[in-house]
Amino acid sequence: MKYVPRKIKDKYEILGIIGEGAYGVVLKARKKDENTLVAIKYFKEAPGYQTDTDVIDRELTILRSLRFENVVELIEWFRDKKRCCLVFEYVEWNMLQVLQQHPEGLPLEQVRRLSYQLFSAINWCHIHEIIHRDIKPENLLISKNLILKLCDFGFARFCNAKTLADHYTDYVATRWYRSPELLIGSPYGKPVDVWACGCIMAELKTGQALFAGENDIDQLYRIQQCLGSLPAKYIFTMNTNPKFQGLRFPPIRHLVTLEERFAHIFPSEMMHLFKNTLRLFAGDRLTAEKCIQHEAFTYLHQTSSKRQYYQSKNTHVPVTAPQYNVDYNNTIPVLAPSFVDNHLNKSHNDNSETHRRDQSSPLNTTNWNIDSLTDFSPLGFIFY
Repeated sequence: MKYVPRKIKDKYEILGIIGEGAYGVVLKARKKDENTLVAIKYFKEAPGYQTDTDVIDRELTILRSLRFENVVELIEWFRDKKRCCLVFEYVEWNMLQVLQQHPEGLPLEQVRRLSYQLFSAINWCHIHEIIHRDIKPENLLISKNLILKLCDFGFARFCNAKTLADHYTDYVATRWYRSPELLIGSPYGKPVDVWACGCIMAELKTGQALFAGENDIDQLYRIQQCLGSLPAKYIFTMNTNPKFQGLRFPPIRHLVTLEERFAHIFPSEMMHLFKNTLRLFAGDRLTAEKCIQHEAFTYLHQTSSKRQYYQSKNTHVPVTAPQYNVDYNNTIPVLAPSFVDNHLNKSHNDNSETHRRDQSSPLNTTNWNIDSLTDFSPLGFIFY
């Protein structure tokens, strides 16, 4: 692979291609001197070089400021002429793969544990004034020990009191996880991440997306079918958005509320948390900090009290991995090219909806239990 820098080849043994596309390639590799697995995201030189460089630089800055156990770890990075590669810890699975194998959802305690880790990751981002803006199952990695890692900070932004009132970009977040304020084009802030986390909670338990709209208008309608009419402030904003000019939603004759859909699934304390992440008005939602302090996670508070928060740019905790004895005869096996459609070919201005349930996934032929994951998946690390 001629585009892999010598610095990478000298330091890492390339085990295979996780995915390759127009914007770059993701490699599975092993660090030679430590025998640990890593994932290397390598960006090829592209026509929109300056724009791509800005995106990469921003992602680098954000990742370097977020050292936390529930955020995927950036180990190191290299620049080669006009190209860049990022080296990450290797994680076996992502949440989409887990949901593909459990189409009816996960057991309650696993949902609770994963949700707590997700809120913890988002809280850590928000403490550092970072909005992720693209929380979805593909961007939530899960280790064989059921440790969740938030990844893909390509859409993330720093925020402050001034910029919270401004518009960032028109397209952020996969549609099914977009909050009402994102959908109508209103100024937004940290609550957009909390909304997405609420959607993830539901999907973890049922195996299906909570609001699976076919377009932005359908997405808004599905949300209102469940939560009621949008606040007057949002309706005003929507009416001033040319995208929605002349739009009138059909009357909703019967709400199918969150209580009707989930009261028999979630116990009362988790139901309270769940509902308060999905308030229509952003200001009414719980903060990520309040979410992790919620009584739904009471017993997890004790086990997490010993967790070490670290933020040193020079600190690296190696990820141990199984040993492999493989002879590739100077070739690199293609491990998972089908992953490219959702990730490496994704433009940062692409507003197309991702096909979320790929029945051709190799995982669909595999029976496994999330309690005893094994490290065999070629799709173990997915960014974009």
